[in-house]
Amino acid sequence: MAIEASLVDPHSILDNWDEDAVDDPCSWNMATCSPQNFVISLVLQNNNITGPIPSELGRLSMLQTLDLSNDFFDGEIPQSLGHLRTLHYLRLNNNSFSAECPVSVANTWLSFLFLNCPTII
Repeated sequence: MAIEASLVDPHSILDNWDEDAVDDPCSWNMATCSPQNFVISLVLQNNNITGPIPSELGRLSMLQTLDLSNDFFDGEIPQSLGHLRTLHYLRLNNNSFSAECPVSVANTWLSFLFLNCPTII
């Protein structure tokens, strides 16, 4: 719920991210789960979502796909995303990042990485 609470969602895409369903995020819009009910995909692209990328995304330990492209995320990309060992697809391009991108995000297990930052540290 911390992820949803930290975002501004002008089109109400995340309205069904309900605290009562916290044990079942597999029913939430834009989330896909494994048969074991782990979130493996989160695709929030093209929804005009604003705010910083929540560092709590780094706790989705089975996440394979994260697409936050073409929104208005700002600030910095959390280093916690670099700890996601199952992440293979990361797309963060066309946002409004003002801080440097952490090199930890460009990990070697990614099959696809598309981002735009002022610089990479």
